[in-house]
Amino acid sequence: MSPETTCLHPAPLDWVAELCHVSRVIRRQLSERYASAGLSENRVAVLLALSAPVSGFTQSGLAQELGLSESNLCDLIERMRLEGLLERQRSPLDRRKSVLTLTETGQDRCRLVRELHGRFEQDFKSGSMPELQETVSRCVAVLSDCLKIGESATASVRRVA
Repeated sequence: MSPETTCLHPAPLDWVAELCHVSRVIRRQLSERYASAGLSENRVAVLLALSAPVSGFTQSGLAQELGLSESNLCDLIERMRLEGLLERQRSPLDRRKSVLTLTETGQDRCRLVRELHGRFEQDFKSGSMPELQETVSRCVAVLSDCLKIGESATASVRRVA
């Protein structure tokens, strides 16, 4: 069996390994695109999380949301703050806490990330069959929904402000 055939037809218990492999390939390709824009995967994750319509993460809430340690995130947040991508503001709900928000520069950078993602998606679509695109979209949506079920119990703890 050729490597291509093996990848298209993994053993029933091997789908998790195959999914992990696909994830690594996608992350590597996106990381190259991010690097060309002076970004890293973690910076992109912070930008996208803070651009959500209901943002207002504390630093610990953001670390929990992204699955990063607070110590690693602390250094990244400080560098991004010094670069003018985000700022700390007092929480309107609890003045003892500060929340992270994107600056105008951070919002511009976030738009750039979305453009990079759009180009990545277009590149995928241009190299695949239409029925494959539809199948991939459906599978990703179902997988995402299934994974959210496990997270829903802890979701309310993530947002503090």
